[in-house]
Amino acid sequence: MKQARCLAVLLLTAMTCSPRAYAASDPIVVTASGRVAGKQIDGLDVFRGIPYASPPVGSLRFRPPGPPIAWSDVRHTEPTAACPQTDWPQADVMSEDCLTLNIWTPRADRHARPVMVWIHGGAFIVGTARSSWYDGTELASRGDVVVVTLQYRLGPLGFLDLSEAGGDRFVSSGDNGLLDQIAALRWVHDNIAAFGGDPDNVTLFGESAGGLSVEALIAAPASKGLFQKAIAQSPWLYAQTRTRASRIAGQFMALTHASTVDQLQSLTSEEILAGQREMYRARFSDTAFMPVIDGVTLPEQPVESIRKGSLESVPLLIGTTLEEMRYWSAFEALSFAQRTSAQLTRQLGTISGARSSRLIDVYTGSPQNAHSGVEPILTDAIFRMPAIGFAQANSAQAPTWMYLFTYRSTSTKYELGAAHAMELPFVFGGLNRPEIVAFTGTDDRREGLKEQIQDAWINFARTGDPNHAGLPTWPKYDTKSRPTMELGTPSRLLEDPYASERGAWSGVAFDGENPSLDQLTDLIVPAP
Repeated sequence: MKQARCLAVLLLTAMTCSPRAYAASDPIVVTASGRVAGKQIDGLDVFRGIPYASPPVGSLRFRPPGPPIAWSDVRHTEPTAACPQTDWPQADVMSEDCLTLNIWTPRADRHARPVMVWIHGGAFIVGTARSSWYDGTELASRGDVVVVTLQYRLGPLGFLDLSEAGGDRFVSSGDNGLLDQIAALRWVHDNIAAFGGDPDNVTLFGESAGGLSVEALIAAPASKGLFQKAIAQSPWLYAQTRTRASRIAGQFMALTHASTVDQLQSLTSEEILAGQREMYRARFSDTAFMPVIDGVTLPEQPVESIRKGSLESVPLLIGTTLEEMRYWSAFEALSFAQRTSAQLTRQLGTISGARSSRLIDVYTGSPQNAHSGVEPILTDAIFRMPAIGFAQANSAQAPTWMYLFTYRSTSTKYELGAAHAMELPFVFGGLNRPEIVAFTGTDDRREGLKEQIQDAWINFARTGDPNHAGLPTWPKYDTKSRPTMELGTPSRLLEDPYASERGAWSGVAFDGENPSLDQLTDLIVPAP
């Protein structure tokens, strides 16, 4: 599995890190912490590796982000190290001093352009804004928008709840990664005008763990007013309860032989990552480190906050890919076909009770063919049904649009279909780069679909509405006809797609309790 994980990480984190010389003509911007020098690249002003918080190292490890340390000279911006993570192919570019962001702007002037702030995915354990997959050049150029990508602490450094072991000083440690994101948004609000952006027209967008981060930040009181619109691409699972987070913290401390937080703070980054790797193997898989419902940063599950109307929501664009779980079967070496009908019935029974047989029948046609339905069942249980639930809740409060991405990869290297993350190259571009061709294939229709998606994302960031002339009319989401834009080849408007599958889940709340994270983990990696 480690080899497959390394392959997946490498595929999604191709680096563009070569050092550059700086010229007198390079753009210089004054921020609240000091002057930064960028580089003119492809007609844009590009700034990389700007600190938005102080380094969370030493005694500040596991603590909330503090303000960036000011500097006096002009800071020449370059790609900075990724936050520490396991199975990273280039360990020499990881550092706990990683709380930085990158900016692509048509011009560092006072033009007040729409701002798009990206949060990368990676199950809250891998990923980086250094990835060439998240290069903002095409979006910024095509849309005359300012694109920002940010890094945040991952794994135990960002999402280990030490409130029980460390007391009040560490009460927020289970959500430090979210607090990093909020600190970056606050930095954007305070500084982006000098880079040609409008601090009052900010769209937050993210995929997978970044998609859940978007949902969580909609519900986080501390992020209010820092963004005005949101795009959640394939949101990953849920926040976890404090009870589960405490259990995980205890197991992590046992694996690292630490009995106090002081001892955890004295460990090297490598020792922290060794403990994280063991947590992955200890049946938690990709769900060991998640945002925590701590009552402060996250008062409750984001979807519950929306459903109750306990917060003011924002216009939302949300959706999933058609075959999300193909990513795990391709890169995580998970063989869903090996699961027996009895196993699947038992696992679904813990979630849906007596309806488990009905679920299997809807997805497979008969219980005897249960294995053929495991991937679509997991795709819907982990991604599509929770996304529909969030869209339902948000549509009662704010304009909401839903999509289903159906382009199927023609890659000859991997069997991916419309897998998780397949939409990313159509959002950011770079379709002809070798690592992206290996992922999406070379279908001639890719370019047209990319333009449709980029224009939808850009229009939504500019106006709060994704409609544009290149797509069919895209109505707002409602619970009567459930209009959903199929983004594929071709793109078309659907009403309540896969209605029978959605109906088969009737009675399952998809609220973080039913199903729970442990139940979903068991679906992903069944107990022996």
